[in-house]
Amino acid sequence: MLENLHTHSPLCQHASGRPVEYALKAVSLGMETLGFSDHTPFRDNRLSDVRMKFAELPTYLSWIDQAQAQCPQIQIFRGLECEGLSDQYGYYQDVLLGEYNLDYLIGAAHTLGRYPRYQSCFTEVKDTQSLRKYVDQVLQMIQSKLFLFIAHPDLFGCRFKQWGPELRSASRDIASAAKEAQVPLEINGNGFRKQKQNHTSFPLYPWPPFWEEVALAGAPVVINSDAHHPDELADGIQQGTKMAKQLDLVVLDASTMGLFSCGDKS
Repeated sequence: MLENLHTHSPLCQHASGRPVEYALKAVSLGMETLGFSDHTPFRDNRLSDVRMKFAELPTYLSWIDQAQAQCPQIQIFRGLECEGLSDQYGYYQDVLLGEYNLDYLIGAAHTLGRYPRYQSCFTEVKDTQSLRKYVDQVLQMIQSKLFLFIAHPDLFGCRFKQWGPELRSASRDIASAAKEAQVPLEINGNGFRKQKQNHTSFPLYPWPPFWEEVALAGAPVVINSDAHHPDELADGIQQGTKMAKQLDLVVLDASTMGLFSCGDKS
């Protein structure tokens, strides 16, 4: 069954297409399930150059509700992609899942450290110390059980030119934790798109050696496009599915992750 649970909106300032446009595209593709997971706003609006303002959260949710009303033939879920900042876990649990009654949250490591001294996981995870910080953050997200799955867990490879023992050890730690907690790791379609546009000497995710370690651990995975435009809604899913089949990965979907019971508002 074709589905995507990692979908953005214009409110993050680096995507286009309102939820109804994604929903209509999903219908045309034959999708039965669509989940929106734009970047989580913070109450103090930190990091607001790449996410919605907190005051825009009701608008985001109303857009999703409108998309569901216009496209009742598919199941649409309301989610957010959260930074793996442990000091925000209470906010994620009490406000986002509690007060706003979201269906799910995605865990994602884009930033390391504490406000206001953040490091970018895309550009600054490039030595043993920063790699360990990245791994520790991902492990905290997995062990918290707050998140339906962990987005692009292998993006730490963006600043390492070669696979080696340090990356292998990091991958094994993440895969082992995911297996134990039964929290899926995401094969991310946006990474495949970035590989096509890569103008650097650094490899980009998805890294096959990382997913080989996931296969050895028997950890569950989920495959998404990480769409930032309606036309990207199915991008990378075929490639991710091919990789999963080649490695005999355990692939979950909205149903097997229990999302339908979470999204049942009746």
